[in-house]
Amino acid sequence: MKFWNFFKKKPPIERAYAALAKAARTPALYTMGAPDSFDGRFDMMVLHLHLVLRRLRALGQGRAPEAQSLFDHFFTTLDEALREMGVGDLSVGKKIRKMAQAYYGRAAAYDVAFAAADPQTALTAVLTRNLYPELPESPESPETPAPIALDALAAHILEKEHSLRAHTLAQIMAGDIFAPLSAPAQAAPKIS
Repeated sequence: MKFWNFFKKKPPIERAYAALAKAARTPALYTMGAPDSFDGRFDMMVLHLHLVLRRLRALGQGRAPEAQSLFDHFFTTLDEALREMGVGDLSVGKKIRKMAQAYYGRAAAYDVAFAAADPQTALTAVLTRNLYPELPESPESPETPAPIALDALAAHILEKEHSLRAHTLAQIMAGDIFAPLSAPAQAAPKIS
């Protein structure tokens, strides 16, 4: 990288992606119950990307080059991350396809939750399923661990989804997407 390139302004897609990546990496999300692991960070990236893509869809930009470029940039970044982690060339494509399927499944579940009569309860259930797939489905099961308190995380995500409704395409492309998040007063209990 040349020295003067450091001072060049990032292209709009990179600014938008950097803003959503920063929001998805906010430490407070992980004190609200999102696991601080590769899978947990993947889920937070998927969720934040989906929030932005939902807003672009609402602006009539769902199939516009900006939305597609943002989506493509996400998967290019995942491809690079897998390669840096030492995943072999033959396996990267399979893993990316599996992650794309996970993205679409989660996006559909989030849309259903956002449209529910009680979106916070619905979103809490979806987050629990996505972030803790190892938990048994039945809460009556004797081996069920203490419940994960993801209500604060769901409320925060709903607040972000609501605040994005006022954003214009220009604001999103400028990277003005999510307000900073302060740490909650109480952290969610950790499961073992």
